[in-house]
Amino acid sequence: MPLVFDFSPPPSPGYCICTPLPPAATVTVATTEPAIPLDLVADGEDADARLTAGLSSLPVSESERLQCDSFFRGLKTQVFVCGSLTNLYFGSTAQGQEGAWELRYTGIPVVLLDTGEARARNKRRIQILLAERGSCFTLWQDTIDNLSSYKEAGPAFHTMCLSSDHTTLIGLSFDCPQAAQQLWDHIERLTFCPENLGLSGPGARGRGRKSPRKSPKPKPVALPSKAHISQPCCFQHVTSVDRKDRDRYFSLQTLVPALAEIEKVAPNVS
Repeated sequence: MPLVFDFSPPPSPGYCICTPLPPAATVTVATTEPAIPLDLVADGEDADARLTAGLSSLPVSESERLQCDSFFRGLKTQVFVCGSLTNLYFGSTAQGQEGAWELRYTGIPVVLLDTGEARARNKRRIQILLAERGSCFTLWQDTIDNLSSYKEAGPAFHTMCLSSDHTTLIGLSFDCPQAAQQLWDHIERLTFCPENLGLSGPGARGRGRKSPRKSPKPKPVALPSKAHISQPCCFQHVTSVDRKDRDRYFSLQTLVPALAEIEKVAPNVS
């Protein structure tokens, strides 16, 4: 116990009085530093899996947008990658079911414009899809046509009708309002052109026009032999997925059979 010396005039000469202090009070000091969640305080692969799952709340980086662009880019195809993560909901226009939304997927929206000038994609159309973050695999995909009715239903929330069933609504809820506006502006520019929606513009098929004479087809160019084709060069891997990533990616869990099933089939494959 601490001591304090009292130097007041003593009752008798030759000594001083030692008065004990009262016990110190306990003071609780509040801290403003947030506590780490207990589910992240772990060791091993479980902690890594939880931390990886937490990355889904981070904004989409420029490198991730370039990854999606490289994944979906093709000959005569234009790609637009949204800069925000998006939750995709399913709804219905049926009476009594308005406003009921069911969450299906979370990913990065990508808009593709096929110009129809490639042999593999000879139809001009607008496609919208949801790419999985990290793997770029397609979680959902649909075509935007004149009956899709793609519109802004609210701040950072877009809706459209499913092309195969117009009574089914698709809702897109964006984390970033600025990225949602950029996607809306891009789709609005694309849908402004009737050809992108599969429609014919005014005067495109005028009556009484004579069809132009077909020019003779040029002779096909001789293809080089395989001996003149080099090995792949000047390329870079932008996506890598392993069987260990099954617990990390939703697409591998739902679209790829379990590893045990693959191992049963593998011995029978020569």
